[in-house]
Amino acid sequence: MADEWLEHLLETLNRIAHSLEGIEQELRLWRKAGLGPNGRWVSGEDVSHATTKAESEAALPEVLPSPEDLLRAWLSERNLVLQNVTLLKLEEDPWDWFARFLGSRFEHLRPFYERWKRALSLRKEFTLNLQDAPPRQISDAVQFALRLKEASLITDYQYHRLSRTLRVIPAFSSDIINFVTGGWLERYIGRLLWSMVGRVRLKSRQFQVFRNVQLVLPTHQQTELDLLALYGDQALWLESKTGDYSTSVERWKQNSTYLQLPSTHAGIVLLDTPSSTARQMLEQRTGMQVLSLSDLPAFLEAAMRAWVGDIHRV
Repeated sequence: MADEWLEHLLETLNRIAHSLEGIEQELRLWRKAGLGPNGRWVSGEDVSHATTKAESEAALPEVLPSPEDLLRAWLSERNLVLQNVTLLKLEEDPWDWFARFLGSRFEHLRPFYERWKRALSLRKEFTLNLQDAPPRQISDAVQFALRLKEASLITDYQYHRLSRTLRVIPAFSSDIINFVTGGWLERYIGRLLWSMVGRVRLKSRQFQVFRNVQLVLPTHQQTELDLLALYGDQALWLESKTGDYSTSVERWKQNSTYLQLPSTHAGIVLLDTPSSTARQMLEQRTGMQVLSLSDLPAFLEAAMRAWVGDIHRV
C-alpha cells in the first residue's frame, strides 16, 4: 500500500511540474508579445505587473469561451440577440448518415424523396415505378429503403423485381416529418461544411457550425437562420428550401441587412433552381447567391479558402 501511495504521489508531482512548465512558457509568450494573461494588450511597465499577477494565479485553469459565447459575441456586434441555437458538431449523429446519402445521391433519389415527402403530407404509403430507371438508380433507391427500414424511419418496404416497383409504407412521427421536409438538407450542408475544413486547411478548433439560429432583431422582431458557420470573426450564412421559397424571401432580405455578409459568404440552396430572371431577381433582393446542390461544394470551398487568404494577408 505504501508503494502504491508513493507511486501515486510521484505521478501527481510530475503532472504539477508539467503544468508549471506550460504556464512558464505561456508567460514568456505574453512578455514577448506584450500581452497580459487575459489576452489584452498591455504596455511597458504594465507587463511585469501583469505577469506577476498571472504567476500568483498560476493554479487557476484557463476558461475558454464556449461556441455559443463566440456566436453571441459575433451577433452582438450587429445588434442581434441570440435566443436559441443548435451546435452542429464535427462528430456525426445517426440522422447525418441519411442526410449525406440523400444529398450526395439526390440525382438518383429525387423520385423516391418527392414521393416520400408527398406521402407524409397525405399520410399514406407510396409506390415508385423504376421500370425505366438505370441500374444505379434502382440500387440506390432499394438500398436507401433498406437502411430507412433498419432505422425505423419507414415502417416497411417491398421491391418487386419483375415489375421493378418499390412499395414503401412510411412512419409518421414528427421527427421524421421534420427531417424529410427540410431538416435533411440543413444537415447535408452542415456535413459538407465540416468536410471542407481539412481540404482548405482551416484550424478545426476555431471552426463552428450552428443550426437553427434563433435571433431577436434590433426591431424586437424574432427571426431565424438555417445555418451559420464561424471561423474566428468571419462567417458564412446558408439558407435552404426543399420546396416553395416565396414566403421566405422577405425574411432573407431582412436578415441580410443585419448580417452584412457579402454574397460570396451568403447562399440560398434550392432543390429546384429558378429561371435565370427569377434567380437574378432573388439574388438582387436578398444579397445572397442562389445555389443548386451541384453548385454547393464549389461555393463552400471558395468561401472557406477566402478565409484562409484573409488570414494570410493580415
